Amino acid sequence: MSRDRRARAEAVIALSREIGDAVEQASPISRSAWTGRARDAFSASAGTTLPHLGVLSENLHATADVLERYAADIARIKDEQETLERRRFRLREEREDVLHRWRALPLDVVAPGFDEFTTASESLQADLRAIDAKRVAVQDEWDGLVRRRERIDADCAAALQSRDVRGALFDVLRTREAATPIELLARLSDLSAADLAAFAAAHPDQFDDLQSARPHEVADWWARLGDRPDQQSLLTEYLPAVIGGLGGVPASVRVVANRLIARARLATLQQQLRDEIRPGYRGASAQPYAVEAAAAAHLARVRALQTEIGYLERVARGDVTLYLYAPQKGHIVEMFGDPHRADVLLTVMPGTNTTMNSFYTATAREGITALARWQAERAAPGVTVASLVVKLGEFPQLDDAWSHGPHHNWFARPLGRAYASLVTELDTITGDTPIVSLEHSFGSAPAGDAETRGAHFAARFLLAGIGMTEGWTAREGTEYYAAQGPLDINRALDDMQAGDIGYAVTPADIPGVTEIDTGYTDGMWGLVVAVQAPAIGIPATLGTALDQHNRLLSADPEQNGPVMRAVRSVLEEVSLQR
Repeated sequence: MSRDRRARAEAVIALSREIGDAVEQASPISRSAWTGRARDAFSASAGTTLPHLGVLSENLHATADVLERYAADIARIKDEQETLERRRFRLREEREDVLHRWRALPLDVVAPGFDEFTTASESLQADLRAIDAKRVAVQDEWDGLVRRRERIDADCAAALQSRDVRGALFDVLRTREAATPIELLARLSDLSAADLAAFAAAHPDQFDDLQSARPHEVADWWARLGDRPDQQSLLTEYLPAVIGGLGGVPASVRVVANRLIARARLATLQQQLRDEIRPGYRGASAQPYAVEAAAAAHLARVRALQTEIGYLERVARGDVTLYLYAPQKGHIVEMFGDPHRADVLLTVMPGTNTTMNSFYTATAREGITALARWQAERAAPGVTVASLVVKLGEFPQLDDAWSHGPHHNWFARPLGRAYASLVTELDTITGDTPIVSLEHSFGSAPAGDAETRGAHFAARFLLAGIGMTEGWTAREGTEYYAAQGPLDINRALDDMQAGDIGYAVTPADIPGVTEIDTGYTDGMWGLVVAVQAPAIGIPATLGTALDQHNRLLSADPEQNGPVMRAVRSVLEEVSLQR
């Protein structure tokens, strides 16, 4: 093993020499024919790589030294072990010989009066005692040898964790359990690319702890790194899963980190799709229904992969901007515009049935991000808007309404806590830029919970809001707006709560709320028909109720024009009050 480490170290040294020679050839003072931007880019990249190769070779040499010392110590232990085993074997044979001679004495020899025989027996017994004493001494030496082996093992393990072997990463690992998140971030700031890559590979369990750092502390830490842009780039490149979700880091930096995460996941999904398509679906069965089920499941997996891949390809190209992307948690924040340049921020809390796929399938006109996109791209003249559509946890789902339906208000608590944290992040990185919270359906519940946790919004705009739970009160300095179609499905749930079921405070209960006319007039005939012919009117009314509910997030002026314009007016009004 030590020889392997030594060989690797020599290989790294040889590689660094080759790169060094290439850099020298690419130098402007050399007579090489290679010129242009490619040469300059190579020189710059290689110049940052060479120091890391030097550190790597030093660490490999240090590892080889430790392993060679360990091997030499173990060899000595082995030699002494074999010597003790030979001594123990000889003493065992000598003892057996004495016992055999003692047992061979005639019975009458040991009778009283026979002194010569008594003397012989006593002599043999003395020999036995001497041999036993030697055996005890050998056992003591053996125990000492075991203790030495334990010390050697411990010393080797400690040496392999030392700074000489582990490099600067050693200091981080040695103290990480006692360090606060911001202290650990500061220590990571001094690591090389190789050390950062090693930390990311070995300790992904630390990512959530790092992201729990307070946004204002993170902002100060990142600002102090401003005179070390190369280190900022290294952190972003090698710890994208940390930087991409780290509150207090500028939005533009997080976008770069999350694009790296998206590209890595894209490569994984593309391979999964190839694996899925290559053999076709595996559904051979004597039962035709089993074959059909397997085929349907296969097609569903393929379509899901294709949908997500299509979205991530847009992210990789820069067509989609992600302030947060943590697919393993089901968290995503899609962003339109630049929060650092905006006059007002629009945060969108969607409602029931929100999933990651809701983002993958949205278009410019319809879907979960359409209205947010429109507000950022079609803001009032002289107003700059940045919009963020938020999914920071699990949302209620109608396909499992009994256990996970929107009537379960406990969904609002974890989402509200995360929403409040997002508001704190945005306040930190943008200063006093006001925030307008746009909430659809169930989304009003977590937004209300966020308010109870201290989140401040310049305005809240509730689109068919399901309401808030008991104990919520309107906040001073926040303007409230509400829009809901006359037949909206949520009107059937107004003003009902019993513990973790339902919502006590409806949008209409908010003091001073401004109600916005949606302009929806469709479906009113269904109410008349429902009275005369319930079998016909009620189903028709239900379809309209759902359509009016979902239409509120549309960015189609023909479908949702009054609401779109009302939200834009609120954003303009808030921006003018800064």
